[in-house]
Formats: sequence, C-alpha cells, structure tokens
Amino acid sequence: MASARRSPSASRKTDFTSSLFARTAAKLDEVVSQIKSEGGSAESIAVDIANPKELDAAIEKIIDAHGRLDVLVNNAGITKDGLILRMEDADFDEVINTNLKSAFVAIRAAARPMMRLKGEVGGRIVNISFCRRRRGERGPGELRRLQGPG
Repeated sequence: MASARRSPSASRKTDFTSSLFARTAAKLDEVVSQIKSEGGSAESIAVDIANPKELDAAIEKIIDAHGRLDVLVNNAGITKDGLILRMEDADFDEVINTNLKSAFVAIRAAARPMMRLKGEVGGRIVNISFCRRRRGERGPGELRRLQGPG
C-alpha cells in the first residue's frame, strides 16, 4: 500500500512525498532509494495493514506530518494456498483482512482529509487488485471467492 501526498505548492515531482507501507519497512528500502535517486521524496512505514488500528494510525501520522493526503493507492494482497477443506479460519481471515478489509479501512481513514481539499488538486483513491488465476483450478479457495468467475 502506498499513500502519497504533496505540498500545497507542488509543481514538480520533488514536491511529492510517497509514504510506502509494509509489515517490515526494510522490504521497501529499495523502492524508497530508487524514488530518492530519481529526485523524489519517499519514506517507508512499518504497519500491519490487516490491523485497522495500526492502519488508521499510520494514515493519521502522514496527515499530521505533511498536512494533507492527496493520493491513496491500495495495492496489498496475500494468498494462503491450499485446499479449501484444509484451510484454517485464521488463514482465511488474514487473507480477507489484508486483501479486502485493509482497503476499506484505508479509504475510510483517507476520505475525510481528502474531502477537506474541496476543489484543490488531490483527493484521489486508486484500488488495485490482482488476478492471480483466471481459470478455476485446485488450490486457493479464498481467491476464487474474492475474484468470482474467471
């Protein structure tokens, strides 16, 4: 998941800061370094996006630090491969909380500050999903439920 915000006077790519979320901030170090090497501004934030309280707090931290939130990109997804008959409830819950509920929580946390922009550039939410499998096959039953028929 990435949240991007910009300064009110942004006119160049260096006026934007991207805040990237992952359970371990170290996973994002390469991306942050690449953004910075190209003249951009970026930071990594360790947050379990499947935990609504942590996610809310991370988005509030961004808004407090930078004064606004212009773009939210939901791009998180996990899978717990296995036969549906063997899938544990905890595994299913983790998939749903990461792939579905985290997008809802992030949108809810970002919507109010974005609405305050009232006509300014900003206030965009982008939801990205993945289609790991397009045809039915044995394996991850939770993905087939989330994706629907291929």
